[in-house]
Amino acid sequence: MGSVIRSYRLKAEIGTQQLADMLHVSRGTILHWETDQNRPSVDQIRDLVEYLNIPLNTLFNIKDDFTPTGPEVRIINWYRQASDVGKKIIEHMAETVVTDELDARDRRLTETYKIITDEPTDVAAGTGNPFSQAGRKYRFIRKSELSNYADAIIRVSGRSMEDKYHDGDYVYVKYGVSAHDGDDVVCSTADGAVIKRKMGNKIYSLNKDFPFGEKSEDDFVKIEGVVLGIVDPDDFASKENAVLLEDLLADQIREFERNNPN
Repeated sequence: MGSVIRSYRLKAEIGTQQLADMLHVSRGTILHWETDQNRPSVDQIRDLVEYLNIPLNTLFNIKDDFTPTGPEVRIINWYRQASDVGKKIIEHMAETVVTDELDARDRRLTETYKIITDEPTDVAAGTGNPFSQAGRKYRFIRKSELSNYADAIIRVSGRSMEDKYHDGDYVYVKYGVSAHDGDDVVCSTADGAVIKRKMGNKIYSLNKDFPFGEKSEDDFVKIEGVVLGIVDPDDFASKENAVLLEDLLADQIREFERNNPN
């Protein structure tokens, strides 16, 4: 607050003693305010904002989306100077521009993002994560060759598949396709869900510090899907875009929830 008071006092070309006289306080009081050693009372704040023309949101460092900017003030002034017919033309033009821009934004979002299944169970880069009983979720993901081909995304947990997959990575997975030697796969095991590399009839960890052990498909290991690649964090829709997509893709969301009841 102190730096704001000083800035607006200097802007108004008012000295500290002059401001003190206007507010009926001592010059030392003004200096204490400007160095944040003290704060003015409510009544003094009322006089300060009036004499120095300080916006309250600026004085208290509060974001204010309702105070018109310079260009907005000019538009308001033009509108007030226009005739009744001119006002209607301005209103129609503004509505048309905003509507067209919102429509373009919505088209861009629906052309850019799609719904994809986010599996509730992390795949362990280790011995196995217990299968979650939670229902499947959906996420909004950027459309790409990988995301369009994938059936789901799954989060990786653990370090046994480093340096390729790291704890917290999401991977694209395609279910029901044949896995070949060298493919990275998602498997269900007696210990839970894992991500490993397939070679022959066995699966392995990539990180030698966390070996998976001598298990084969006969040891209750079932390959569920092939890993297509890692999800780029930037491919997830932002929180703001996700809110908009909830409405734009409402029909697809209802279909997903019918097919994936909790």
